[in-house]
Amino acid sequence: MAFENVRVALVHHWLINRRGGERVLEALCRVFPHADVFTLLGNRDYISDQLKGHKVTTSWIEHLPWSERHYALYAPLFPLAVEGFDLSDYQLVISSDAAVCKGVLTQPETCHVCYCHSPLRYAWNAYFVYRNSIENWLGQTAFSLSMHYLRHWDFAAAARVDHYIANSQNVAGRIWKYYRRPSTVIYPPVEISRFSITTNTQDYYLATWLLKPSTNCSFRSGSPVMARNTGGSSAWPEEISASSGRLLKKTG
Repeated sequence: MAFENVRVALVHHWLINRRGGERVLEALCRVFPHADVFTLLGNRDYISDQLKGHKVTTSWIEHLPWSERHYALYAPLFPLAVEGFDLSDYQLVISSDAAVCKGVLTQPETCHVCYCHSPLRYAWNAYFVYRNSIENWLGQTAFSLSMHYLRHWDFAAAARVDHYIANSQNVAGRIWKYYRRPSTVIYPPVEISRFSITTNTQDYYLATWLLKPSTNCSFRSGSPVMARNTGGSSAWPEEISASSGRLLKKTG
């Protein structure tokens, strides 16, 4: 099918950094060079040249105080913001989603495909991890009430999608578990040309990840590990600082 005459909208949760989800969005932009992009908020410093060639529309969340650094505080408002995007004129909507983008409102004749990086982690599979990382009871109570509301909304919003694509078999399992929807697995693009296999090997594991409460960073006891933080929290988790493995070096 040719898409030259099809109006396409790409919806992504936020553009405040450039990691895996944003690279998937860039790949979608290459497939649909005339698509318009919608996102809750964006930092122009992190919008790649690929995305700058597209019309990018942000929501009113972007104008709230401290939204770029503390956007998670506004999570209960995300559904209202994403439902505010007017996609009436688009024939194809593709949401690149790990949060609430699946909940956009579309016309009956519009096809909505969701490329799902994960169902809303802090409302579903990582709920207790995030809740228990909050140190005071008032914050935990506020978080619990917010997530209770978001779980109900997220389950209802999942029905608005016509077709799900999962980025892994693991995520496909989560989509079925929480939404009871089947999905097709299409793995995200990887720039394999940037890497090569070396013959100069050493006796340690290299672990690279984003430090945040939901990160599972346990290692086999005694394993030599070189760890690199690619963003998120600057405080290394206790299990890495003490290390269930034999930590050689921490960077980032």
